[in-house]
Amino acid sequence: MPPSTWNDQNQHWIPQFLLKGFGTRRNASSVYQLDKQNKAITIRNVAEVASKQHLLTSQDDEEMKGIERRATTAIDAMRKGRLDRIGEHERRAVDRLVCAMMLNDPYHGSDAEEKRDEIIAHAVGELSKAVKRYGAELDELDFKDHFDEMLGHDWLSGYMGSESNQGIVALRLMGLNVLRPPDGAFFIIGDSPVLTVRSTLNGIRSLLNPGSQVILPIHSRCVLAYAWSIQTNVVDEGRLLTAEQVRSLNSDYFHGTKCRYIYGRNEETIKQSSLMSLQWTPQERSQDVNRGWSMMLDQQTIRGERIAARDAAEPYILDQLARELVDAATAESEHSGR
Repeated sequence: MPPSTWNDQNQHWIPQFLLKGFGTRRNASSVYQLDKQNKAITIRNVAEVASKQHLLTSQDDEEMKGIERRATTAIDAMRKGRLDRIGEHERRAVDRLVCAMMLNDPYHGSDAEEKRDEIIAHAVGELSKAVKRYGAELDELDFKDHFDEMLGHDWLSGYMGSESNQGIVALRLMGLNVLRPPDGAFFIIGDSPVLTVRSTLNGIRSLLNPGSQVILPIHSRCVLAYAWSIQTNVVDEGRLLTAEQVRSLNSDYFHGTKCRYIYGRNEETIKQSSLMSLQWTPQERSQDVNRGWSMMLDQQTIRGERIAARDAAEPYILDQLARELVDAATAESEHSGR
């Protein structure tokens, strides 16, 4: 398999069609940006924000474009309040978009390339040890290249194509709702856009709380809310939040994520988010990110146990490979010496 190639274009982990929903009153292609480090607010073009080069390989970039393309129709219908148009096909497209955005988010904490490099380094190291046991030396650089080609870099395509994608499974089991702000209130979005928040407030479980498990703003006037309190996969009629709830949700994006930048359609909304305090503590948040994500984590534990079992067999597999390499090299040497 040829090695994957990185796309040199500037790639967005928040799709531009979403960012344009937070465009300023005068220009949908421009957003107000708050830098959380220095509190500076500037106007930026959406083509320049929430993006970087070498975010994805060319193959993964095509995969992401397809995911965005399939979700665009559903997102547009939600923005316009046409929830009657959201069927099973549209719901699946939105779930895949949310999951892919979580995976692409550079602040999310799971660096696929770093883990991949660790796997390669470990495999080469173990193979080198095995080869030495048979009295030979291994060209580690050559085998790093070999494993590099064998694994490839197209991690998004592989993950999204997996039937056991636990992120999508968890989202599929949750109820999907569209929440709206009252007149005069607007949502913001962080450059770590998918926010997981608790679904209770002061002991009261309600979709009208400022957050319902997984939140993704899709417009300054519209957010998606995945919630475990609804057991069927339906899209409810757009619910109206209070101005206080909108401000609280915006403060979650400011305080509760690892993102550096906040985007919105006006300065006032962004400033409000930076001045409000969280409505819950980090401890409350972690305790109440509840059974859906617990299920996903349980499945990941099972998957981890399977990987551990595979890794336990790895020394034997690498030892066999080392023996075959040394035998082949010895046979070739004897043959050339004749």
